[in-house]
Amino acid sequence: MRIKNLHLDLILLIALLVLCNLHLFSGVSPATVTFLPAAAADGEWWRIVTHAFAHVSWYHLLIDASAFVLLYTCLREKTIWKKLAYVAACIAGSLLFSLLFKPIYSYGLCGLSGAAHGLLAVVACELIVSKFRTDKTIGLICLGILISKTLIELFTGNAFFSSLHFGNIGTPIVECHTGGIIGGITLFIIFHLSQIKKAAIQSSTKM
Repeated sequence: MRIKNLHLDLILLIALLVLCNLHLFSGVSPATVTFLPAAAADGEWWRIVTHAFAHVSWYHLLIDASAFVLLYTCLREKTIWKKLAYVAACIAGSLLFSLLFKPIYSYGLCGLSGAAHGLLAVVACELIVSKFRTDKTIGLICLGILISKTLIELFTGNAFFSSLHFGNIGTPIVECHTGGIIGGITLFIIFHLSQIKKAAIQSSTKM
């Protein structure tokens, strides 16, 4: 089997999920891997990475990780480093935007929901720039619904259907959803403009 068929990117992401959720086996708090602003400021830099993959319960892990992995595999981008860059951008956007609001300073931040929202935005953008009209329509509808949802969450301070989770997802930091979308869309625009520029240069050299 060739290396490229091993999906090393997925193996890496799953390994991070396993390592950052070992606390679930013993039932202890994920405090050592959650992003806590004060702790991170004191030099516990690993929290910048681990917080996204850490979860407060098996239920939290199931709903976050399943959505994240599904959306990651739905990306039309095939270059591994770009796919992982999307993940990093969504996580970074999720964290940085959350830092602009108070809840993260009271509860901390963990979970992949912000990254999953960002990846969904990227998938929608990939559909929007497709040459097929049906793809464009689906992409626009998905992105419109996603942005509307996160704006409502942002202004109300409440995550959609959070009461149905019976506290198994901790205290949702809804700002991370908006941040994930901002991070994902920003990097998509950068990559897309780069592709357009590259295509234009190649076209001009053939003339």
